[in-house]
Amino acid sequence: MKYEDLLEKDEWEVKRYEILARDNYTCQDCGCRGINNDIFFPISKISDLNKLLPDILLNGDNLESFCNGINWVGKSMKSPVHLQVKVLNSLYIYTIYTNSIPPPVSFIFVADNKIFNIHFKEIRINNIHLLYKNRNVEGNLSTFLFKEDMGQTNYAAINYFCKDKSEILKLDILFENKFFSFSFSHLHLYNEGILFNFTPLNIHHNYYIFGRKPWDYDNGALVTLCSRCHQKRHQQTKIPLYTSDRQLICSALPVCDRCNGTGYLPQYRYFMGGICFKCHGEGVYGYDESRFHPNI
Repeated sequence: MKYEDLLEKDEWEVKRYEILARDNYTCQDCGCRGINNDIFFPISKISDLNKLLPDILLNGDNLESFCNGINWVGKSMKSPVHLQVKVLNSLYIYTIYTNSIPPPVSFIFVADNKIFNIHFKEIRINNIHLLYKNRNVEGNLSTFLFKEDMGQTNYAAINYFCKDKSEILKLDILFENKFFSFSFSHLHLYNEGILFNFTPLNIHHNYYIFGRKPWDYDNGALVTLCSRCHQKRHQQTKIPLYTSDRQLICSALPVCDRCNGTGYLPQYRYFMGGICFKCHGEGVYGYDESRFHPNI
C-alpha cells in the first residue's frame, strides 16, 4: 500500500488526534495555534476562535453573538435520514444525513457521548455576509439544536483550501448541544491576495523505521509542528532511517524539494487531501527500497 493511502486510514486519524491533543493543538517549536483540516479541537467558548479568525463579523455581529442570536422557537424536532457513529479514542465522530436540502446532505462533528438515536431542531440560513479584512464574503449556515446530551466538551474544526482564485472556508462548531456548520466561498480578484491565512499543523516523525506504518511509532517519535517549523526541522535536523531492530540504514534522508518536508501541498487540498505527490506524504524521499532486505 502506498504511503499516501496509509495517511487516509483510520489508524492515522487516531494517531493524529492523539498527538495534536497531547500538544494542545499548538506548534511545539514556535507555540503558534494552527489548524489541521478535518480535525476537531476543544474550545471553552465560541470566542476562542477569535485567535484563528480575528475580528470577523457575520451580518454585523461577532461570531459568538451571531450563534447565540439564532431563534429556535417554533422549530419542531426531527431525526436524521441516516446516522453513522465512529469511535476515535474517547471521541465519537458523527455523520448525520438530513433531507432539508435535497438531495440528502451530510454533516460531520465529534462529541464526548455516544447517542444511538439523535433528535434535533434544524435551521438553514442563506446569504450570510462575512466581513473580514474589509472584504465581504457570502456563505450559508446549517445549524442543529440537539435534544440529547452530546457531552461536556465543546469542539470546533476549520477546513480551508485554496484553488486557483477560489478560497473555500468551512467552520464547524459543537457548542452546548448546538452544532453550527458554516460554509463560505470567496473568489478574489486579480489584484487581491488570498483572504484567509491559516497556519497548517503537521505531525512530524523524528525518525523513520523501514516498512513501518506512519501510526506504528511511539508517541515520543512524533511531534506537532506548524508548516513553517516543519520545514525548518527538515532543513536543520537530519531524519534517520532504521531497520526494525534499530540498525541504521541512512543517517539523513533527503528532504522532498516539492513540499519542503511537510508532506503536504495545501494549495492542492481538494485532491487527495493535499498529500504531496512527489514524496507521497513522507516529507522525505530518494532511498531505493530495493537495496534493503525484504524482511526488514
